[in-house]
Formats: sequence, structure tokens, C-alpha cells
Amino acid sequence: MASHFELAELPECAITYLLQASQRAVRVSAYQEALSHLNQSLSLLESMPETQQSMQQELDLQVSLGVVLMASEGWGSSKVEHVYSKARELCRHVGDTSQHFHVLRALHAFYIHRAAHGPYDRMNIWGATGLTPVQRNVLKSLGAVEENPQDVEGYLTSR
Repeated sequence: MASHFELAELPECAITYLLQASQRAVRVSAYQEALSHLNQSLSLLESMPETQQSMQQELDLQVSLGVVLMASEGWGSSKVEHVYSKARELCRHVGDTSQHFHVLRALHAFYIHRAAHGPYDRMNIWGATGLTPVQRNVLKSLGAVEENPQDVEGYLTSR
């Protein structure tokens, strides 16, 4: 079906069917086939104008691609970091909080595996709103801190 929609120059529909095909391939551990479908989807997406819907589609594709790369190339692959970093940026633009936690958790797994500093190293999340306690803990495990800036200023000026 995807190839028919692609020939009909209906990339949105083709992408939907390619994503479904990649998900079926993952279920039977056909990771190379899934990678092919996802890469084809991302190529089609590049030809489309950037809209909220196309960014959401790209986010879905990047998250799926990350899952496939973790399975096929390993949790510490630099491709995994690249894909989930892109997904994190898309979450910010789209405002998709449901996938944001999954993306942060995947980055957390990558950085633990690589024993590297996370993207949130020393980022102060004091006063951040909309985070659940679990999400706060994940951010802290990625290197974020939760320090009241006034307490830090008072400490520094008293020395």
C-alpha cells in the first residue's frame, strides 16, 4: 500500500503504511527491514512542508527508529544518541509530553551504557512545572540538579 501512495504522490499516507510495516517487521525481529521502512519514511517526510502534523509524524518515526537501532546496533550506538536527541527536540517543538518521557528514558539508557555525561548535566530544574516526581528523578539521573538558586547565591556570598 505504501508504494501505491508514494506513486500517487500522497506521502502522508505512504508514511503511515511504512510505519505500520516497520512495526510488523520489529515484531518478527526483522530489524533491517524495519530500518529500511523507517528510512524511506523519513526521506518522504523531507519532501513535505514542515507543519505540526509532519513534526509529530517525524517524532513517531524517530522514536520507532530508536527502538530498532537499540535492538540492531546496541544501546550504546552513537546513532541511538543522535535519533533520540532529535526526538527530544521534536518533543519540545510538538509539545508531546507522552513521548518525551520515553525519549528521556532511552537517552538515560544510552548514557548509562556509554558511561557518559547526559544532556542534562548540571541543568537546574528547580521550579520546573509540569513534571511528575518520576520524571524529575529521571532528569536527575541524566545529570540535572534541583537547587534553589537563592540558596546557592546565599552560600556563595557568605564565603
